[in-house]
Amino acid sequence: MKPRICVDFDGTIWDGEKIIDGCRFTLITLKKFYTISIFSARPTEAERQQMKDILDRNGVPYDEILPPKPDAVAYIDDKGIKFENWHYINIK
Repeated sequence: MKPRICVDFDGTIWDGEKIIDGCRFTLITLKKFYTISIFSARPTEAERQQMKDILDRNGVPYDEILPPKPDAVAYIDDKGIKFENWHYINIK
């Protein structure tokens, strides 16, 4: 089983209008080594379905969509280790 990376949706993947530049490419690369779990503070199933629709429509890879923050080896989050730009995410 690959280790999990959790990625916040709002403000990290989605800016409210579009997928943030660099996200798709970086997550495609990360998915080779990690299970990608998308999380959000969005509380309802309908809101998580909306996230799924946005991810699928834009070709953003993920393994699962979770309710608020689960345990993980790392968080890429606009409120954790400060997310600023996908081009600076170090893939190792």
